Amino acid sequence: MTVEGKAKELFKSGEFEPKDGKTFCNLYVQAVAKSIGCGEIPNKLANDIFDHLESAWHAWLKVQPEEAQRLANRNFFVLGASKNPAGHGHLAVVIPGNSTFSASLKMIAPMVVSCGSPTSTFWGKHAGYAFASAQPPSYYCWMGFPV
Repeated sequence: MTVEGKAKELFKSGEFEPKDGKTFCNLYVQAVAKSIGCGEIPNKLANDIFDHLESAWHAWLKVQPEEAQRLANRNFFVLGASKNPAGHGHLAVVIPGNSTFSASLKMIAPMVVSCGSPTSTFWGKHAGYAFASAQPPSYYCWMGFPV
């Protein structure tokens, strides 16, 4: 199965919907990673996962938004991640599609699946809908292999 297929299956399960004011982007990304055989996501919160992605150069390649979309279109596991020093960061899985310019982020934004707040839990919108302009995402491609 493809990264997109696994991501969609887990998204549709409803397990990662926000509940009682809590969001589960970290658990969703961990579940997608596990489902495709990527053991490179620590069991931590989004800010800590962001730090891991930044420092795990042996497993994750930092890429530009346009490249993130191209790699996701070729079935690579690609994440968007942002860190919020004053609160919680956010994570999203880049899925196949067409990137577009995001006015809110002021950059090209790939298509993502996001499990966040009630307004930022969705399938197949550009990253500008998932990430705050104050903490624009960085993108990371797992160097394991295309799934």
